[in-house]
Amino acid sequence: MITVRDATAADLDYIVELAATKRAQYAAYQPVFWRPADNARDKHRLFFGAILSREGVWLLVAESEGRRVGFAYASLVPAPPVYDPGGKVCFIDDYAVDRPELWESAGRALAEAAFERAKPLGAVLGNIVVSPRDTDKRSLIEAMGFSVAAEWHVRTL
Repeated sequence: MITVRDATAADLDYIVELAATKRAQYAAYQPVFWRPADNARDKHRLFFGAILSREGVWLLVAESEGRRVGFAYASLVPAPPVYDPGGKVCFIDDYAVDRPELWESAGRALAEAAFERAKPLGAVLGNIVVSPRDTDKRSLIEAMGFSVAAEWHVRTL
């Protein structure tokens, strides 16, 4: 059984390492856009540590049998001023699980927990960042009813 809880400072090393693994995967897909910055782990740890208690921002951890198996960073944001979806957006940016087969259980539980926290605060739309080549994550979010709203295409100049 998967449980989801708010992250604590004790979870930061786990989250930072799992995020670094996901960044490495994405860097293999698009090496320039996703290239990790110098000291990316240290910068990410500082960022996540600073948001642990911020309102409208959630750093969540999924557990199975007392073991961490994934995390999600979600925030409640206004829609861009030229669009009106009818309320705020729950934006899930950093989002990873330990193994691909955990997307359906832990990945789904993390996203649903973020949305449940955001809905009472005015969220009407969920937005999840995913690479076109991250097929396991894409399969989950498509199964959850998400559709592609935009794609970013990049090239070096």
